[in-house]
Amino acid sequence: TSNIAVVTNLNVSNLNISELTGIEDFILLDTLNCSFNLLSSLDVSNNIELKLLGCSYNQLTSIDLSNNIHLKEFGAEVNQLNSIDVSNNINLITLICHSNQLNSADVRNGNNLNSNWYTFSDNPQLFCINVDDPIYSNATWTVNTGMIDSTMSFSTNCSNVFSCADSLEVTDVIIDNTNLTMDIAIYNGYNSYLSMPYVAFTIDANGDTIQQGNMNLFGAINLDTSWYNYSINSAINPSYPLTMYFVYAVSIGGSVTDTCTLIYTQAITSHIGIDDPIENLFPNPSNDIISFNLKHQTHGQIILTDILGKEVLIKNYNSNQVLLDLKRLKSKGTYFAKVLDFDGNVIAIKKLIYQ
Repeated sequence: TSNIAVVTNLNVSNLNISELTGIEDFILLDTLNCSFNLLSSLDVSNNIELKLLGCSYNQLTSIDLSNNIHLKEFGAEVNQLNSIDVSNNINLITLICHSNQLNSADVRNGNNLNSNWYTFSDNPQLFCINVDDPIYSNATWTVNTGMIDSTMSFSTNCSNVFSCADSLEVTDVIIDNTNLTMDIAIYNGYNSYLSMPYVAFTIDANGDTIQQGNMNLFGAINLDTSWYNYSINSAINPSYPLTMYFVYAVSIGGSVTDTCTLIYTQAITSHIGIDDPIENLFPNPSNDIISFNLKHQTHGQIILTDILGKEVLIKNYNSNQVLLDLKRLKSKGTYFAKVLDFDGNVIAIKKLIYQ
């Protein structure tokens, strides 16, 4: 023990080692490389001076790094780790833990902004990663760089991963009292794990149920918008804000269903059929040209989006009659036309059918 107490660097990689009992006596060790061995356990809780630890390509199922506050680089890819917690490792800049069996990861160590390389990919049961700043992580630890998989997302509190209200936002509501339909646009900020989402029902400020629908559309994931389309029983002019009960499922080792409430505080469009700035819209559905006749506007823009909110056509207009050529679209289906005035204000949103 007296001889090894002064050792600071130890490389025992690729030696078919199945255990490292005694490593705890290397009290001054700052670099340990034990990769490419047969280790199923590793106790470095007494090696408090460690700065670099490499234990990749072993059979580790767990590791405790809570005492290693000086650790800067940790490589543990291709093991069998179920979880990783580096929240105590305030100096960590490199973390490589891809190709494990992770179902939880906590990297909230206050040092994420100084990170060099963090990898979590190829952990199919890891859906949410606890981080210091989800905005930074989304911009830096990306699918394109191979750091994460497309099914993964970031949060400051993954224990509330099923609370979708923190990342979903209702951006538009269109009530068409002529055709008795209600269209709801929901923006998904970063949740990639939602499936089978739908708005179960909507209540206005007076407590009246104005929409009650069944699942009819799979929503978009990361940074995209989905339109949800429902029928209403009769013409309505609801009081705002609207409260929407959003139901969704998550598959994490089984299916979990939950509900969150989304609030839509302001109608940005007039209620079609009650106070419509568009005098006429015909023919709709159409397989060719759709004509917009505006009551008062003579200059502005029409932006056409598909059902997932992607802009597919932009048309500037300088008269109160606008002709929209649907043949310029790549495919037939349902679209939404957002009509803007000269100042860029949205004055109406219309649902169009290209057949």
